[in-house]
Amino acid sequence: MPLQEQDHILIEKYLLQQLTAVDQSIFDQRLNDPDFQKELELQKDLMVALRAEGRSQLKDQLQNIEQRIQREEDVQVTTPQHQFRIARIMAIAASVALILAAIYFFSNQKKSGGQIFAQHFEPYPNIVAPLNKSNPETGNREKAFHAYELKNYEEAIQLLNGLPKSDTTHFYIGLANLSLNQPQKAIDFFDKIKKKDSPFYIPMNWYKALTLINSEKANDAKPLILFVKENAKTPGMLNKANLLLDDLD
Repeated sequence: MPLQEQDHILIEKYLLQQLTAVDQSIFDQRLNDPDFQKELELQKDLMVALRAEGRSQLKDQLQNIEQRIQREEDVQVTTPQHQFRIARIMAIAASVALILAAIYFFSNQKKSGGQIFAQHFEPYPNIVAPLNKSNPETGNREKAFHAYELKNYEEAIQLLNGLPKSDTTHFYIGLANLSLNQPQKAIDFFDKIKKKDSPFYIPMNWYKALTLINSEKANDAKPLILFVKENAKTPGMLNKANLLLDDLD
């Protein structure tokens, strides 16, 4: 049974990822039709051609697909149904080409330090005295880290400054300042962590690098990220470092 115009529109919306929930339900049902499946595969080939060959060779790829349609259905080029299908293919090609051009344009725009920071920054968890709501603790140490976990950063800084100085307090005070958009204060506290065997030395370098990136000092940040990459303790940390380096290139 010949496909209807609505079928071609449905395939187009599928390829451009524009199906609504209702469209998706109809699309799933139409997949039971062999003719619909054949048309879908042809238009998927068009999408692949666009991605693999680029816009400069689009004309040749369209001609190849047109020839396949003629061979498979043995229809005349002048028939209304065939003309409609070619018009629909051309419309999809134009839409996909525009999308690919937009993706290329935006992917090649240099990101600002703030954008890279926002993409990669995640608050470091409270691993010292995690908040336990069913059994709250009231010591100054617990209050300080609970304030940090609850994102009450100004209170956390005040309470942490009242605790004995250590790599732990320096690290979390630096993190709290970073979250308060106080980059220089954050770096000042990160720099107090000197010992490479400190459990906070590697994460300190990570967050110091992010702080520098956010301040548009990517060149200063790169050696720190490379250090994290070379000394990462987990595959996850290694992957994060690689992704950040990719964004800086």
